[in-house]
Amino acid sequence: MSRPDFVRTNHPPVQIRDTRRRSSGPRGVARFVLKLGVAWALMAGAARATEAPDGPTYPELAGGESSLWIDVGGVAGWFTDRAPLSAFSPLVLGVGYGHRVGVVRLGWRVHLLSNPGGDRRLRFLYGDLLSLERVYGEGTWRPYWRVALGFALDLVGEGATLGDEGYFNAASGAAGGLGLAHGWGLDAFVSDAWFVRAEATLRVHGAAGRTGVLWAGHLGVGRTF
Repeated sequence: MSRPDFVRTNHPPVQIRDTRRRSSGPRGVARFVLKLGVAWALMAGAARATEAPDGPTYPELAGGESSLWIDVGGVAGWFTDRAPLSAFSPLVLGVGYGHRVGVVRLGWRVHLLSNPGGDRRLRFLYGDLLSLERVYGEGTWRPYWRVALGFALDLVGEGATLGDEGYFNAASGAAGGLGLAHGWGLDAFVSDAWFVRAEATLRVHGAAGRTGVLWAGHLGVGRTF
């Protein structure tokens, strides 16, 4: 079977015209930028969706947590010679402020020792110029320990001023002046903000050749904010 021969004609070739509209000019550039923006938004959303969710945040890990407390009771005494002052104080009153960031808290406090019914009068003021504290836990029970740079001042004695003989109360029996403190305590939270604090502290002060070693126990109530 023979192959058919193609018929040759003298007609010119037929040209097929592309009727699709080409994107050119400002409108085309605008469409391209719009498509690029949509694609970028989709990719960014997919990337955020694959990221791990953030864990819980705590106030003390972000902007910090402040606390204010009042010591409404306590006892104190000396391990060293303190004449002519009393050896024991049945009344300890104080106030303090602290600011916590993470597990570290900075604190400032002042206390007054007194024995209104004792044979020997006692009015002894001490405080912390700066207390550096390590706090444990986030729940109801939050123990802590601390070290502090402090001061002390005898308010009973021949010299009850800060400038006696160039130092703190050189004429007083119980040594005042600058000193160091170390304490252990526990904050027991009874609500989200209110807590009860118990602390035991050992302090060493020195002035005018005298050294005083003081122990104290505090019990107070405070609030965080």
